[in-house]
Amino acid sequence: MNKIISILMVSILFSNTLYEFELNNNYNSPEGNNDSSFPESNGIIDVESSIHGIVWVTTGNGLGRIDYLADSYSPESISFSEVDSNLVNDPNLPSGGNPALFVKDSMIIISGVEHKYEVGTSSYQPRGTGVGYSINNGESWNYMPQPICQDCTERYHDIVWGSQEITSLAVTIETNNVSYDLGLKDEYIYAASWAGGLRRFNYNNEDPPTWEVIPLPMDDQDYLICDSIDEEDYLLDPVLLDNHKGFSIFGADEYLWVGTANGINRGTITNGCIDWYHQTVVNGLSGNWVIGIEEQIVDNINRIWAITWSTGSGEYNSISYTEDDGVSWEDVDYFTSKNIKIYNLDFYEDEIYVASEEGLFYSEDLIHWEKMEKYWSDIDTGDIILDESVYSVLHNKLDELGDDFHILIGTGDGLVIREDGENNIYRFWNDHASSSSENLGFSVYPNPFFTNEDGMLNGDGHVRFIYYNDNPNQYDNNHSNRTRIDIYDFAMHHVITLERGINISNEDVIIWDGRNDSGQKVVNGTYFCKLSNKNNIYWTKLIVIN
Repeated sequence: MNKIISILMVSILFSNTLYEFELNNNYNSPEGNNDSSFPESNGIIDVESSIHGIVWVTTGNGLGRIDYLADSYSPESISFSEVDSNLVNDPNLPSGGNPALFVKDSMIIISGVEHKYEVGTSSYQPRGTGVGYSINNGESWNYMPQPICQDCTERYHDIVWGSQEITSLAVTIETNNVSYDLGLKDEYIYAASWAGGLRRFNYNNEDPPTWEVIPLPMDDQDYLICDSIDEEDYLLDPVLLDNHKGFSIFGADEYLWVGTANGINRGTITNGCIDWYHQTVVNGLSGNWVIGIEEQIVDNINRIWAITWSTGSGEYNSISYTEDDGVSWEDVDYFTSKNIKIYNLDFYEDEIYVASEEGLFYSEDLIHWEKMEKYWSDIDTGDIILDESVYSVLHNKLDELGDDFHILIGTGDGLVIREDGENNIYRFWNDHASSSSENLGFSVYPNPFFTNEDGMLNGDGHVRFIYYNDNPNQYDNNHSNRTRIDIYDFAMHHVITLERGINISNEDVIIWDGRNDSGQKVVNGTYFCKLSNKNNIYWTKLIVIN
């Protein structure tokens, strides 16, 4: 199914899914660009800020850039009542969605993924489309293709690591070779991939840069010491060995941390070579699948966090932290006891923000936790986020522009910018609705509508109808002439009438929960949707799948 792809996992290996998002395989491709004004996806994967108040947003369909529009850059008169959202349209960006985003100062790095139909498996498989990076805060971009061995003809080949030659799987295709996280350490950009393992390239001193394969300890190894590897017994194979399946990276001042499907690895770099210390649930981690690594510095304590997902019995979806560089780990009982799947963390001093499948949580002491809101609604329009999960969070304190801050919350249904307890929602579908379009841009999103997956709220899925309406407050007094949507099944039996939606920038949005006039969920099939607007009739079709 071309619509569906999982961000942080490979479907042939794991049964759980993170969330789904639209893909457009031509978007931001080195082979051809799309002139859309913003990514055609509401799924927000990650949100990060760089210098000069710029925020970068990765979605299921490309990279977005948000600039805060300040009336003045003086703290006394600053106003953040508006933001300017732009599509980053550059031939050196990878195509498809962006599962990984790294931002530090003026360095921005993203990876790309598409879903391709594989004849041999008769299914759609994720395919890595490379890495794009900018060293000047997005003014220009560079592209690195997904790492593969171009000249390999056998399953295994020898690679040089330090002063040794070791045996490694020859990765020759991009399928399942997706960079799920990216990191920066010294002059190297690191990529953690499933079938591709751990790789890096020197972005500063090589012209052109080349990918280098980096070995990690095997599943049963606690250590892997550079130049002391047993060449007879060691095998680097991310298909067979879980600790070679990379999912997360963090470059701290002293160490390089890498999370895999079998724990976390702390690396010490000496002259470019890396000594590894490998830890799992045996060492105190709450789960062996480490999908994220973050750093929190508070009260002179350097705290490394690991976001863990369970891979089996005795493991938990939770978060663990170490304050002694991994000598010991503690989990957060609040999440471990509930087995809550967590996607992202952010910090401000002693404040901790946790984005999870059950929403956004907040704490200042690791013990007492507060759920910030159950529903995210827009104070200006009344729009609502149709997703109970939160996938990314950013506490964005704009030091350059003053003392104000925002909390940016990424969901599968749009971006929430929260300030002073009030929310504004930014939606990223294309603006097809216009007075000049043949049918007022009357359309439905998403289509097909998966009632058990799309826009889940209070146990129901939801779908949106969109059409142009530049004057939503003027309706005919005759009820029959009011703007409305009538939905019919394939036999043209009337299902339900929908009226008076939310108006956003000359677009009316009407939300439907997939139920008929009697409150029953409709069955699978094709539905015909009629828009009655100012005595004109427009039609569109919707496929419903339960």
